[in-house]
Amino acid sequence: MTFSLPPDVAKILASQVAAGTYASTDDALRAAACLLERQAEHRLKVEKLRQSLQESIDQADRGELLDGDEVFDEVLKELNEASE
Repeated sequence: MTFSLPPDVAKILASQVAAGTYASTDDALRAAACLLERQAEHRLKVEKLRQSLQESIDQADRGELLDGDEVFDEVLKELNEASE
């Protein structure tokens, strides 16, 4: 695949190769693509966490609360079962 890079991006890649961080521009581009993929995965995780938090807030607003001791007992039970 052949494509043109904006000068500022090409400069960043060249400086990374010159510094010895990457053996080639291809290696630097591969690393950049991996970072973009991880960033997208991170955004999805953050969004799922926000949704879960909003669901919890909505439940609390409706009075659907759990006793803290019961929650911790259940978590410890699940952890013990998972370690068996």
